Amino acid sequence: MIAYTEESIITLERKYYAIAGLVAITLYFGYEISRYFTQNYFSTMGIGYSILFYILWGWKCLPKYTYTLTDTEMIFITDYKFFVLKKVVKLEDIESFSNNYIKKFFKKTKISRYYYRYNFTDGRPERLIAFKRNNKLAGIIFKCSDKMIKKLQEKMPERFIKF
Repeated sequence: MIAYTEESIITLERKYYAIAGLVAITLYFGYEISRYFTQNYFSTMGIGYSILFYILWGWKCLPKYTYTLTDTEMIFITDYKFFVLKKVVKLEDIESFSNNYIKKFFKKTKISRYYYRYNFTDGRPERLIAFKRNNKLAGIIFKCSDKMIKKLQEKMPERFIKF
């Protein structure tokens, strides 16, 4: 049974940053193309970097995330329009979760792998769920509302780390 579902949101300030980044990448790409036509100089590296920056921008700004909390698991769905990725974490495998991801603190832990499940344009704070994966500790960094954390806290109050 689904206890709570939440989707990523786009805040206006972050949307402006994303658009500014896209404009900067496009200007750089246009500069490299104009160099080819005006100076007859083709920069493979410049065009390659432009394409790489477009891919990175799309990877961080375009996907839509859905977080679903059920009675037995937490489901993270990443929708890229062309394909969908799904990550499922059983509640019994969760070691701890936090209402705030503090990089300095969590980098000192024994978390071996981090999964990033949030959109750059989402202005909410980063949260962390630490869970067991193949007898190693892994973590999912995601952005959600306080209501989602409260629902998680109701299910597992002893595993909650407050910052």
